Amino acid sequence: MDHDRLTPHDPLHPPALPAPSAEDPEPPDAHDVLTPTPRQRGRRARRLLRHSRSSTVLFMSVAVMGTVLVSTPMMMSSRSGRNEARLPSSSCCSQQTSRPKHNKLPAHGGPSTPAPIADGRTSAEAAPSSAPVPAPTVTVTVGPSQAASPTPRWTRTVINATSRLTPGQSWSTDRITLAFQSDGNLVLYDHDGSLRWQSGTAGRGNVAIFQSDGNLVVHAADGTAVWASQTQGHNGARLALDRDGVVRIYFGADVLWSSN
Repeated sequence: MDHDRLTPHDPLHPPALPAPSAEDPEPPDAHDVLTPTPRQRGRRARRLLRHSRSSTVLFMSVAVMGTVLVSTPMMMSSRSGRNEARLPSSSCCSQQTSRPKHNKLPAHGGPSTPAPIADGRTSAEAAPSSAPVPAPTVTVTVGPSQAASPTPRWTRTVINATSRLTPGQSWSTDRITLAFQSDGNLVLYDHDGSLRWQSGTAGRGNVAIFQSDGNLVVHAADGTAVWASQTQGHNGARLALDRDGVVRIYFGADVLWSSN
């Protein structure tokens, strides 16, 4: 065992460090440590460029948000200012139009509900207590029973000679009926059943004939005439049941006889 290794060290006199040998490298120069290489400079430049871009985008975003936050209250205040500027004119117009010409009470006799005005008040609050109350509008609806019924369009029937009616037979339109009754009477009835005309031959007439000479005749059983229109001598005459409910005998445009 070596005697030097077992000798304790003196704390007041530490052992000397071995001298550097010629083979030990020289300490690095401070210039070599602080000077970056071209690659390091390129990396640093790229980092700075990315940082500047992100900073620019962030700055622009903050600027846009600030512009929106500042302009929104200004726009709202300008709109509210315009609305407030319109309120007096609309309120004035509503008060003028709601003022009637005459002081009338409502048709139903009860109090009317005040109409609201644009500024939130009612017409009773905005106007003095002596202002007239507008009367409500009353609408009258005409029911089917009150409506005027349309004028019916009646038909017309023309009888040419020679034509005859035996008891129980008739000529008619949708308005009137010229019937030869079983009692021998030639009668004209309206559509409602009312009597408009008769020959007065009850108990005597047997047949009614519109003859070729234009004469309408009621004959008895023995062939004698018991009633006649006295329109003979007009060959080609026509007997018409007209739309106005009258029976007429025409010769051309002339009226030879009518049931009126």
